Amino acid sequence: MIGNYNFLQRVHASLAATAWVAWKFGDAGDADDYVQTMIVARSLLKSGGFDHRDVVDRYRCVPNYRLRGRSLQAGGVSSNYKGQISKLIQSEDPYFFATDGVSDGSAMKVAPLAAAYAGNFSDLVATTDQFTRVTHASVESRLAALLVALRLRQVFLGKQHECIRKLIDEIRQASDQLKFGDKSALFLKRVKVAGEIASRSLSPPEMLEEMAREIGIEHLAWSTPIAAVFWSFHDDPKYRKWMPGKGEKTLVLPRNFGRPVRKIHGDTLRKNVHFENIEHLKKLGQLEEFENSHGHHWRSGLDIDTFFSIAISILASRHGVRSIRFGLKRASRVFGDDLWEVSSGLAEIGKLNLP
Repeated sequence: MIGNYNFLQRVHASLAATAWVAWKFGDAGDADDYVQTMIVARSLLKSGGFDHRDVVDRYRCVPNYRLRGRSLQAGGVSSNYKGQISKLIQSEDPYFFATDGVSDGSAMKVAPLAAAYAGNFSDLVATTDQFTRVTHASVESRLAALLVALRLRQVFLGKQHECIRKLIDEIRQASDQLKFGDKSALFLKRVKVAGEIASRSLSPPEMLEEMAREIGIEHLAWSTPIAAVFWSFHDDPKYRKWMPGKGEKTLVLPRNFGRPVRKIHGDTLRKNVHFENIEHLKKLGQLEEFENSHGHHWRSGLDIDTFFSIAISILASRHGVRSIRFGLKRASRVFGDDLWEVSSGLAEIGKLNLP
């Protein structure tokens, strides 16, 4: 057993927060954040690394979870949803690898990888990429998963490891390790912008508005994961207040900031950033595919659940679960996983030796 209680506390808080967000939104047809996080965790615990066939099988299995009285379906998504998971399920290939996919769904399930490989940067990069390629093929989606994993690794290892500049350097190193070359240019450009925003002396709501305007909170891999990761550098431990109500597609900033309530929605995104997104999708040959699965969200709604699954899993690990203590036990009961046992098992995989 790994003896560092603080490390295990942080990992447990991150996993528990992911369960809490899924429970809080309460959508049985869109609980993929937690379900897929546990798919990755259970496969790691069974195999001690990447077992391709085991991962694919787990994505195709119906999980033993119920939410708001409804059974969850494979991958935690509705069978009507035509995204990356549906392609995996429809295929009979036991060693399925995605051939496309530019969505942010690659990035909200990597906490188990950050825990298992916190002690080894190269292994974390390589193994996270293997898991990601099962569902998402684009360089941007693969980098999004890595960015979240690297940020969680910072947090799991403790405050002294948290640094905006270091995170930017590490995602560049990860891109170099995987030999992405110029294909990573747009993603790294957005990372640089987000890092500059996070480095300013902005309040959490001001930073959130800037992230929504300059990066976006959309279903694209180079949008929501980057915004959530760099917004998580703010130091407000009372993160619960940011959560919108069930079904909300706009984000209402809390009232206690001495100014009128403001809403963030799809139109918040700068037009030139929106057009750059469209042009990049055309370049990748993914515009039609993305519009078929997510086009109804264009400049109208935000990917709120993915944003908060990422951001709150990081913030809970940084600040503890006090802010979400109400409902946390109920969320844990709903899904029924022993997250302390899972956290301990993940730490053992990398044989992490912390002082």
